[in-house]
Amino acid sequence: MVGFQNQKSEDVVIPVKIMVKKDNIKLISGSEVNLVLQSKPFKIFDESIINFLSLISETILNGVKVEEEFRELVGFGFWIRKKNLLKIKTNYKNCDRRFGRGTSFHIAPGNIPVNALYTLIFGLLSGSPSIVRISKKSVLNLKVIFEKINQILERKEFYFLKEKISIIQYEYSDEISSFISSNVSVRLIWGGDETINKFKKYLTKPSCIDLTFPNRTSSAIIYPDLLPDQNKNEYKLIYKGLARDIATFSQRACSSPFRLFINSKKNKVSSKKLIIKLLKDIDLEIKNNFDNNISTLTNFKSSTDMSLSFMNKAKLFFKGSYIFVLNYEKNDFANINYIPEFGCLVSYWIDSINDLYELLPENNQTIVSVPFNDENDLINIVGTKGSDRIVSAGNALNMHLFWDGYDIISLISRNIVSF
Repeated sequence: MVGFQNQKSEDVVIPVKIMVKKDNIKLISGSEVNLVLQSKPFKIFDESIINFLSLISETILNGVKVEEEFRELVGFGFWIRKKNLLKIKTNYKNCDRRFGRGTSFHIAPGNIPVNALYTLIFGLLSGSPSIVRISKKSVLNLKVIFEKINQILERKEFYFLKEKISIIQYEYSDEISSFISSNVSVRLIWGGDETINKFKKYLTKPSCIDLTFPNRTSSAIIYPDLLPDQNKNEYKLIYKGLARDIATFSQRACSSPFRLFINSKKNKVSSKKLIIKLLKDIDLEIKNNFDNNISTLTNFKSSTDMSLSFMNKAKLFFKGSYIFVLNYEKNDFANINYIPEFGCLVSYWIDSINDLYELLPENNQTIVSVPFNDENDLINIVGTKGSDRIVSAGNALNMHLFWDGYDIISLISRNIVSF
């Protein structure tokens, strides 16, 4: 059972000891939940936090050749390098006057295990003691790195951080989730619309801030007329980048493109040849470097499922061994409701980027621009439609402290002012 204590004030919640059976909450890393609930916030980009993360980065990057599990974490390892974090810090003013709002509760997504680590870092860099609930799948996928983190937390210089971190796993429980929710100052809720709606039902402090990350999708806009203008190296970066955006995490990440908007003002036949060549190069790149994520079998199964879902509504545009693309007419394209995976995409030809006003879904998160273009015309269109990011090929999956339109550090920290 989980213990609760009645609140005497709407603004004060007194953490009490969690009385649970041994197997109710599995502690993966850090300290028990109750200790973290009572832990005090600290300054953003705290030096000790940066040093702690830097050591984790070194552990990952130095261990890639030894630990196969670290290969999936290389991008995360680069992101938390000390040099990169200090560079990011320069974007924030008054760091000595900014403190975390209090303990944060993170409901990490299960589809992308590494995101459990990213959301933890969001909390720590924001000065917030962090409780992170992860899925069973994430426990298995991140077992080795959590073992390394636990070893680092036992070091004398980092032992105090142990009470700032609690990585836990538990089966669905209203009792546990509502108890933690009622005693934190910030919640970061990942995992989709259903999870968000479930956690919104729990009572929280009136001052608690929720950052929610609902189900989203992403798109790419391709300008075939400009592809011949790219030199050999520029073109290589484009197809390699798109392969990474599509194939990493088997296309399950919300920022992985699913819709392809093809913007061409020239002869459609010649433009189609350029797009087909690009797709062939992406297909070959996935074969050579991403076969652990997308296979010919998984692509075939997924493409068959997608074709059956939209029978008579689309025409085959491209079928490779690892990439499958259906082309749609306008009315059908605007109403696609499908969760893609394993290299399946849909395409639609547009005459102008103004067509995006009508065709971009409201839940579109990222636009991959090929070749890259973030001119005001495109910004004004995607901004009014709800999209939050315009990136070049290969950068769709790059994590940032500005995510889903949130300035995360600023939102979950407090600025102490003086007059």
